Amino acid sequence: MTSPVRPRPLKEAANKVTQTLGMLTALVVAAAGYGIVTAVQGDALEGLLGAIPGGITLIGNVILAFGIVSKAEPLVTPTSDPRDNDMNPLT
Repeated sequence: MTSPVRPRPLKEAANKVTQTLGMLTALVVAAAGYGIVTAVQGDALEGLLGAIPGGITLIGNVILAFGIVSKAEPLVTPTSDPRDNDMNPLT
């Protein structure tokens, strides 16, 4: 039996955070390049944005070290496609 592709809300949330921070960093670099913010302000904002993924990575590594994500993700019922253990739709 082939199982359908299931939503992965935890992974999708992490991807959205990564994409958002990447876009914000690109905007800060562009703003500094066009003179909207000074180079010093741009460097400060880039440093701040650079610290956020580092903190998220640190927390993620701690969580992974304890195996929380691998144990919790199968227990998460995606609201977009709720199914029981036999893959029968719950709605």
